[in-house]
Amino acid sequence: MSHPVVRRQWRTRSEEETIELGRRLAAALRPPLWVGLSGPMGAGKTRLAQGLAQGLGYQGRVRSPTFILENRYRGDVSILHQDLYRLDGGDESIEAGWAENRDAIILVEWPERAEDFPDRQLRLSVVVVDDSTREFKLECEADFLDESMLPDEESPPL
Repeated sequence: MSHPVVRRQWRTRSEEETIELGRRLAAALRPPLWVGLSGPMGAGKTRLAQGLAQGLGYQGRVRSPTFILENRYRGDVSILHQDLYRLDGGDESIEAGWAENRDAIILVEWPERAEDFPDRQLRLSVVVVDDSTREFKLECEADFLDESMLPDEESPPL
């Protein structure tokens, strides 16, 4: 049986707008949820992760976990922030951790480097339009988020 799929897209015109989009998107997320953040190097994945973490109640510094693979943050829910860029293929210990963190929101940069994905997932892709403009596209099964809490597509995030 097929589940309804939610698809949305937004444009941001600065790092601040990207962070704000993440804050607003966080209100729609329902743990446990795996969030794949795809896009080229420098596209704004970590800025979006920063906004998502802030929207989930974490007020500390959010850094790209490129060299350590994972940062953990505690907000209103547990947040795992992973970067798979340096992996060649999947990592069984990281992928096993996705199933073990049943109360967490798991933010994964470079998710295409994984080999296996959890069932409860949301995909956010970033397209670089120009030096400051980014287009974000969301795709997720409707059961995994509160669609009524998603920001409007027509209005700018700020």
